[in-house]
Amino acid sequence: MSFCVHITGASGAGTSTLGRALATRLGIPQIESDDIIWEPTDPPFQTLRDRAARQPLLIAATSGAAWVLSGSINRNIRSRALHEAWIATLPCPLLRLDGLTPTENQVERVLEALNER
Repeated sequence: MSFCVHITGASGAGTSTLGRALATRLGIPQIESDDIIWEPTDPPFQTLRDRAARQPLLIAATSGAAWVLSGSINRNIRSRALHEAWIATLPCPLLRLDGLTPTENQVERVLEALNER
C-alpha cells in the first residue's frame, strides 16, 4: 500500500481530527503540518521554523509508504481565491468534504475515494 492523503483547511475546520481518525482507521502515520511549520514553544505557535529547516522534516515524516498529512503547508495563502488557485495546481485527485459532516462519515468518504483508485 503506497499513497498519501493531504487534508487541508482553515484553522478549526477539523483537519487534524479527520487526519487522526483516518490514519487510525488505516493504521498508518499521521503528520500534523503544524509540527513541521512551527518550532516547539510554550505556548505553541509562537515561532515559525526557518523555511530551510522545514523540508528535511517533511521528507523524514513522509518517508513511509502511506501517510496522512493534516493541515496546510502553505501558510502564505490567506484568501479563498488564492487557496483555490493553489489547489488547481495540484497534480492529484481532489475530494472536497464539508467540515459540518461527522468525522466518521468523512472517513468513510475518503476510504471510498481511495478504494475507487
